[in-house]
Amino acid sequence: MAWNFDGLDDWFSTVATPVTAAPLTLAGWFKSDADALHTVLSVADSAAADEFLLWGESLVIGKNLNMRATQTSPADAGSTGTYADNVWSHMGGTAVSTTERYAYLDGVQSAVNAVSKVPASLDRIGIGAQAALTPGIFMNGLLLWPTVWNAALTADEMYLLSRGLDPLRMRRGHVVFHVRMLSSADAIDMIGALALTANGGASLAFVNDVPPGGLVRLLPRGRNRDRARIAA
Repeated sequence: MAWNFDGLDDWFSTVATPVTAAPLTLAGWFKSDADALHTVLSVADSAAADEFLLWGESLVIGKNLNMRATQTSPADAGSTGTYADNVWSHMGGTAVSTTERYAYLDGVQSAVNAVSKVPASLDRIGIGAQAALTPGIFMNGLLLWPTVWNAALTADEMYLLSRGLDPLRMRRGHVVFHVRMLSSADAIDMIGALALTANGGASLAFVNDVPPGGLVRLLPRGRNRDRARIAA
């Protein structure tokens, strides 16, 4: 149900990206194994350093989440709170415009980063590592349900995701990339069917570990209950 990355060279990439500029949202669930730097999602230029990057600064001095935009040099919106190793956390970041970016750790919005950044020539998505020319910041831990929207979700919407709302139930018409593991040998982009390429020592290992309660799937009105929990 979740990918387990070794922090050395495991990561997955696509050969294209359905979103190349703000507004956009990156999000996923993350469980750090150790004090290190961790990439959740990257939308990047495979021939240069430009990118949008959702990453965790899981060091002893502070385990913060950052939403980065790089145009020659990086600019980060950093979370106000910190996360713990070996505990599931919801990670999200939005680029509202070229001068407005936020990080969301477990649904809590960061201060704005207003440095003007216009990442260019973005052509692929990375899961578990930067997808730019020189991949780095390799994930060490578990990653689940990576999702990209071609819109900037609001603080209220990010809060709902952090409480387990199925990403496919959040602004469904703006979801442009969403990956789920279906078995020990199969993981797919459920939106655009982008092929996933394993890089380094990565393999589609089936790890039976999900956030407590799984996902919340809203049911149509008139049912006996208004939601159901799933763990896939």
